[in-house]
Amino acid sequence: MFQLQEKWEARATVRSRPYISFDTNGAGYFYPISRQPIAVHPKILEKGDDALKYLLIQSLYKYSNDISSIETRIVNTTILKVISGQLDLEFSDEQKLNLYTIMVDEAYHAYVAYDSLLQIEKETGVKPLPLPKTIEIERAIRIVKEKLPIKYHDIFELICVCLAENTLTKEIVTMTDKDETHPFFQKIIKDHLSDETRHSGVFFHLLGHIWSKVDIDCKRNIGLVLVEFLDTYLGVSVQKEFDKQILIELNFSDLDADLILNDVYAGFSLTRNHPMLMNILNLLEKSGMMDEYISPSFKTRGWIL
Repeated sequence: MFQLQEKWEARATVRSRPYISFDTNGAGYFYPISRQPIAVHPKILEKGDDALKYLLIQSLYKYSNDISSIETRIVNTTILKVISGQLDLEFSDEQKLNLYTIMVDEAYHAYVAYDSLLQIEKETGVKPLPLPKTIEIERAIRIVKEKLPIKYHDIFELICVCLAENTLTKEIVTMTDKDETHPFFQKIIKDHLSDETRHSGVFFHLLGHIWSKVDIDCKRNIGLVLVEFLDTYLGVSVQKEFDKQILIELNFSDLDADLILNDVYAGFSLTRNHPMLMNILNLLEKSGMMDEYISPSFKTRGWIL
């Protein structure tokens, strides 16, 4: 039995954790205020705590939908191509077995996310607004693939997943141990983090393996578009569209909703000081990807010196 396989058998949440049911004795918001920028806008605060609760419930619904989407449509779909031999790269038995464990985990995370949405809807009586049909990473991959030769699409998607899985881990860390959040949310997040910490290591090593095996033409082509992928993936366009739905539902006019979103997001810019981008830059450096094929476009963008 491989080392990570032993850890998975002992520690994976799907193997070792009980079902998380809503605790009616718990108190707190269903989503961290710090993860929803419009939650602290003066016009939201003027609406009172009921409006804030509604905003955060809808934010949880979107987050749950995002998790279900990325784990099934992005991560597991890409993993399946690796373990079924659809990529023109060799992977060891250990690498494939590690990915099998992750596939099980991710399907379970999607299940937990959707189940939590249903539990909160039943508990609060608040129905989800129409949830986004896509997520930022899915949109980013779709846009960039149009500029890549078809033969590099699968490798590019796998690289994107390796980067995203490390980004997701860092993002989840920022959501844990928030005093204002309900114990139900905290339990879900901590279980998810327990698995994602293990996943991030697997995908980090996989990233280095991929880049050491692909040919120069592949590196050159991916190097030309990786900046655009990150710019779109770490953007806020899908989030803003959903936030506007919430604001309209809170009886803000279309004009006022746009003004609030402009106040909150107008200053957004993906600079080298963005925490998620900083993590990705570090990941690219440590994995050996920040080479003569990747670095030029990053320098042009001002993300590295």
